[in-house]
Amino acid sequence: MVRYRKTIVKELGRHKNKIKSILKFYGKEIPKELDTASKYWSLNFIKWVKQIQTSTKEGSLVIQETIDTVEYLRKKQLRINKELRNLSKDPRYSKEIQLLTSVPGIGIIISFIFLSELETIKRFKSLDKLSSYVGLIPSTNSSGEKDKTGNITRRSNKILRASLIEAAWVAIRQDTALLLEYAELKEKMRPNEAIIRIAKKVLNNFGIQHRRLLILYC
Repeated sequence: MVRYRKTIVKELGRHKNKIKSILKFYGKEIPKELDTASKYWSLNFIKWVKQIQTSTKEGSLVIQETIDTVEYLRKKQLRINKELRNLSKDPRYSKEIQLLTSVPGIGIIISFIFLSELETIKRFKSLDKLSSYVGLIPSTNSSGEKDKTGNITRRSNKILRASLIEAAWVAIRQDTALLLEYAELKEKMRPNEAIIRIAKKVLNNFGIQHRRLLILYC
């Protein structure tokens, strides 16, 4: 179900980008008062898009058809979210979800993504092994006596890595200590590199809670 949700979210993003591309093609600028609303596709923003009339009948039709698809996909996403919330109260998952969501940045949906993708944390002997599987280990290049550390490796579980980075952005808004650490890291590196470091810390906290679950069940 979480992978199906991922497919819906991907399709939703594709259609949203398509609408913005059409608006740009016809020179339709988003009003300043809707700048923030456009990022979250609020009801006010969607209402504004529906009222757009382009210089051609075909352009207006494509916008209307695409916004209809966006609304349809959003309803499907909300249904899946509701089912996952209901499932989080099921005795099969309630203990896991309650413990995992205590980690800053980790919500119900991301908890289910991790539980379904990892299956069991006993597969990994260390945080580095787990980070490597997720895709948070920097790539290295050795040449002679020099070792260079590059960007994070391309080998990864893409679903987990994307979810973890998303969780890291949420975590720095929820946890003051993580926010301060992120601010310090930004002084030494680029923001996207700093958030990767925070993501690894969130993963470590997740791993600690997951191990507690194993102890509880044993």
